[in-house]
Amino acid sequence: MSPAPPSAPAPGGDTGTLARGASTLLVGRVAGRATGFLVQFLVARTLGRAAFGVFSMGWRVVLILGILATLGLDQGVIRWGARFWPDDRAGLRGLFRRSVGIALAVGLGLAAALAASSRWLALEVFESPDLERVLLGLAPGLVLLAGLRVVAACTRASQTMRASVIAEDLSQPVVQVTGVAIALALGLGLSGVVGATVLSQACAFVVGVALLGRLVPGWLAGAERRSVPVGGLLAFSLPTALAGVLSLFALWIDVLLVGAYLSDEATGVYNAAALVSLLFALVLNSFNGIFAPMIADLHHRGETDRLDGLFKVTTKWGLYLCLPVFSMVAVAPAELLALLGAGYEEGVAPMLILCAGQLFNLSTGAVGFLLIMSGRQNVWLAASASALAGNVGLNMLLIPRFGLVGAAVATTFSVGILFGSGLVAARRSLGLWPWDRRYLKGLAAAVGAAGAAWVTVASGVVPAPLDAIASLAASGLAFWALLWLLGFDEEDRELAGRVLGALRGGR
Repeated sequence: MSPAPPSAPAPGGDTGTLARGASTLLVGRVAGRATGFLVQFLVARTLGRAAFGVFSMGWRVVLILGILATLGLDQGVIRWGARFWPDDRAGLRGLFRRSVGIALAVGLGLAAALAASSRWLALEVFESPDLERVLLGLAPGLVLLAGLRVVAACTRASQTMRASVIAEDLSQPVVQVTGVAIALALGLGLSGVVGATVLSQACAFVVGVALLGRLVPGWLAGAERRSVPVGGLLAFSLPTALAGVLSLFALWIDVLLVGAYLSDEATGVYNAAALVSLLFALVLNSFNGIFAPMIADLHHRGETDRLDGLFKVTTKWGLYLCLPVFSMVAVAPAELLALLGAGYEEGVAPMLILCAGQLFNLSTGAVGFLLIMSGRQNVWLAASASALAGNVGLNMLLIPRFGLVGAAVATTFSVGILFGSGLVAARRSLGLWPWDRRYLKGLAAAVGAAGAAWVTVASGVVPAPLDAIASLAASGLAFWALLWLLGFDEEDRELAGRVLGALRGGR
């Protein structure tokens, strides 16, 4: 099929669309993830390392199964929905209704399988009796999680992010942290945390369904057009789902293997270190959430130059937003983990190694989405499978010998395999590459940011544990001041201006 005629850029151009969507996602996801980290903080400090480790294992199992339950339809509705929006509403209704229904049905089946196997997983695989009741309690949430992911993706097919942010990034964590705080105050312990988590998923799913109804009225009951056969939809989505599960396994299998080899306390410490490293993925996902439908649209129209420009600017700004954070983590790791309570400082070395791996992930930009949305999902599937095989093998080799540090090294190596091979594949198949000489300004500013963070901690002016927060502020101020002195590029000024305008409600 020949490429569609070139589209006229949206008001404000591609940068304007990216800025509006990314700013909405960034603000929403920062607020949502901050609330989510508050949940982890409450559990870690109130219930201790062992209970935190058990909850972390159970939650990761459910998240991985939740990705599988969607069958990749959360990506399929974006790729196909971008072609129907905004004119073919009947086609959208058919696409959305079938996709959400399939995800809920598969989620129900996986939830039943998880409940049935919870005792075996807890006693035989992880040797953690408390894990059984966590898995049983979280199993109903698996259905809701699958439905929520697809409903939120349906709203993003319009290249507007507000509905998705409200449902997935704000409603769920706000309800969760409220419920967890109440449960812990009432002394309900781990069972209360699990119950609050499932309740939050139910509330978020209801909110997502209602908001999708505002974007596409009648999607649940209105007339539909079967514009995308189920077979064709799944032919794209199933490899995407498998790639998503494998890539997630490649990044998260370390926590599960630490749980299998080491104690619940060690798992809690390692999960705390991993949580800090995932801050970098938060920024990347904020850009990727809006970039994914734009990739699908621009690739469909054959507009490679516009796609290349957006790839470069999203990757660079992802690094700009995270380099000050990495500078703080590098100079004040123990102070940062001490915020969670006593004993978590054992995770300093793993945290630094994992953060370095996630920084490399960030530096490769949206390579996974580029391959998936351009119809090369099988390439990403092969890369994910290779990364997972390498991570499992290295974890099994290194954890018994080197403990938490071994797990972190194995995972960072697998991150390099996954995103490095994805970058090469994007270069060869699409001719896209994110890096050029303009990145040198950011690296120079990062060195200055690290120096400012070190001086803040070493001076002892701010008492612990607030010195970690103060060093982050100093790092951020130094980074942006140096970047301003070195001079912003034209596209940087344009994107920054549009982000600020979007945050103020402008266009």
